Amino acid sequence: MWFHRSSRHVPAGATVAAPSSLLGRHRHTHHATTAAQARDSVKLVRQLAALLEAGRSGSRLWEEALIGRIQNEARAGPDPHSTMLELAQSAAALGLSPSAAFRRGHEGSAAERLSPPQLRFWQNLGACLDFSEHSGAPLAALLWRYASALEDDLDAEAVRRTALAGPRASTRLLTALPILALLLGILMGIDPVGVLLGQPLGWTAAATGLALMALGRWWSSFLLRAATRQG
Repeated sequence: MWFHRSSRHVPAGATVAAPSSLLGRHRHTHHATTAAQARDSVKLVRQLAALLEAGRSGSRLWEEALIGRIQNEARAGPDPHSTMLELAQSAAALGLSPSAAFRRGHEGSAAERLSPPQLRFWQNLGACLDFSEHSGAPLAALLWRYASALEDDLDAEAVRRTALAGPRASTRLLTALPILALLLGILMGIDPVGVLLGQPLGWTAAATGLALMALGRWWSSFLLRAATRQG
């Protein structure tokens, strides 16, 4: 094992693989959570559109949507959208626009339960309501279009992640190659660690190599982030 304390010849850099893998796992988990939240938002918009087409309106619309979310909470745990639906139901029962309740929710305790993408979702949903109220456009049609737009965003994100999977894997491989080279030298009995740390020329070579490796890692990450933003 590389992490055993008695492994005298294993360079400290070999342990870099562990935090790197943990970071990658964290990113994957974060993406999976974000994607699940986006799919849940699409489901909610489609539910609202279907209820509108079925003749629901006013507080009844938000009440039935809320009932469905509460039932899901019993199986899947707390639903962050429930608070916003409660605000919408209360506003509609008073004859007020739910979009105003959404804006108040962004500044209150409801915002603490919602992630930034979910907050943007409710802002956009409120914009759909405002547009329907001011233009007279059917709200159900707007919500169907909004759900389709959310699904398009999900598909585009999946395509971007697939396209960037190769460059990310190459970046990780190139970062690990110097460490693998040291391990290979140790297995061959060359003692590269002693060469690098035992003389000034070795110190210079090690410092230059580490600096170039860090620069390459930063540049690759910069290109990946730029590609993600442009996508």
